[in-house]
Amino acid sequence: MGERVANLGAGTLGPGLLVALALISGGSTALTAGCRPRATLPPRPPPAPEPPRASPGPLLHDFGRVQPGSRLTARFTLGNSGGSPLRIIGERHECACVVAALPTEPLAPGGTFELSVTLETRGRYGLVRGGVILVTDDPVSRDVAYEMRATVIEGYKVDVSGGLRGPVEAPEHRRARIRLLPGEEEGVRFLGAEPQGAGLRVEVVEGSAGAALPVALEAALPEDAPQGAFEAAVLLRTTSKTRPDEPVRLAGVVQDKVLLGPSRVLLAPGGTRSEATVRLRAREGPAPRIREASTPAPWATVACEETPEGATLRVRLVPEKAPTGATALSEVTATTMEGTRVRILLAFLPPGGAEERLLGDPPPDGEKFLSGAKIPAERK
Repeated sequence: MGERVANLGAGTLGPGLLVALALISGGSTALTAGCRPRATLPPRPPPAPEPPRASPGPLLHDFGRVQPGSRLTARFTLGNSGGSPLRIIGERHECACVVAALPTEPLAPGGTFELSVTLETRGRYGLVRGGVILVTDDPVSRDVAYEMRATVIEGYKVDVSGGLRGPVEAPEHRRARIRLLPGEEEGVRFLGAEPQGAGLRVEVVEGSAGAALPVALEAALPEDAPQGAFEAAVLLRTTSKTRPDEPVRLAGVVQDKVLLGPSRVLLAPGGTRSEATVRLRAREGPAPRIREASTPAPWATVACEETPEGATLRVRLVPEKAPTGATALSEVTATTMEGTRVRILLAFLPPGGAEERLLGDPPPDGEKFLSGAKIPAERK
């Protein structure tokens, strides 16, 4: 059969018959040269690992009714249902009352870890909320938010109205009305009130010592209180079992004569926070001129510059005298040629220090307490 195939002329056969005969005879190199063999494909690369997937457990923990001052701890879980390690790359707290212990190692696929979160209720009453947001490298659900709730028993209620909680921009804003109202305890009586800080004065305007609630007080800053940030409190004394001695915090910025920004300065080594600028502008009349300015802090210096618009205080950090590994609080004081006193809160933050609440809660006037803050636009 092979000889017959060899003797046949290739020109007398069609291409299809030629291929068929080649297959029957076992084929030859010359006969099959026109048929290209199938190319060998390279091996497929291994599939890419699946990304991590954050799989949290319950996101809300309600402690129910709790006693005042309770320190509450909730435990949340977070799992990884993906194919790659899950990393916690950051966290955000909704308030300074929350402390969270975070894992330091990535969570392996299929693993779970327990997150311990503490809610501090000291000084807070009624419905208290707090939470922590974990920032992960999950490409789909990056943030995981956990929330805690508690209802703190109120022996009595406190209502504050008027000024002394934010910007004090007129003489009438130097006063605040504090009312003690009946709460969940029966028979609570008012025993007295003690002013604390900023030269605060307190007067009972409704009721009296030893009287049953309601009772009303009036707190006032003195007329010569310096312009700038102030921190004060009124310590309430009652027969309440849940809150017998209760401080009511009053804080803000006095600027009924001089506008200043910022009223609080935070200094830190290196970068832009080693120096701060505080601008002083008159609310009415001629621009203020500084007679003297100083700070008791050995780790800071103060210099004054005057412009047609007002005065500028430049506060600089002295790194070689800065506290080692610790925060520090102080102040900058100044006096204008007109005799107006100015007070600016000053803080030092060491490398790696926690900035949160170092200078207290900001007044609700939009002013930031960082060294780069400016006077709000509407007050320039």
